[in-house]
Amino acid sequence: MTCQICYRKGHNSLGSIEDVQHVFFKCDVAVEVWKKVASWLDLQIPAIDDISMLLDWAEASISDAKKRKVVGAIIYTTIWMLWRFRNSIVFKDPKMKKSHIYDNIVIHSFDWCMNRCGLDKRCFAIDLITNRLEPFETSLDDH
Repeated sequence: MTCQICYRKGHNSLGSIEDVQHVFFKCDVAVEVWKKVASWLDLQIPAIDDISMLLDWAEASISDAKKRKVVGAIIYTTIWMLWRFRNSIVFKDPKMKKSHIYDNIVIHSFDWCMNRCGLDKRCFAIDLITNRLEPFETSLDDH
């Protein structure tokens, strides 16, 4: 099956086959989203096209356990939002817009971490919304 996101953007001549690697990592929309997420986290995310390899990279390269947990939650949220966007195109659901993918990642990551990661909500709320994990790391060390 041809990637419906690429097809809609007029890239159907490329013949992008829709598979897991393409939808979550190679599609132009996915590449753009991952760049934005990497910038938000102030991390150099390597060019990986496999979810488990990406999680392994986070596990190996982020020493702080709480920060690693948050980055893992953000990775899963990013995958989820890319899947929701893909489904909105395939099933013609106009509610999900490309321009909202990143905002939804931030909102849902925040919600997930506030309720599931066991972090101090006072310091976490400010640090995640300020779009950097550098001050986040400091505030975690204090608690």
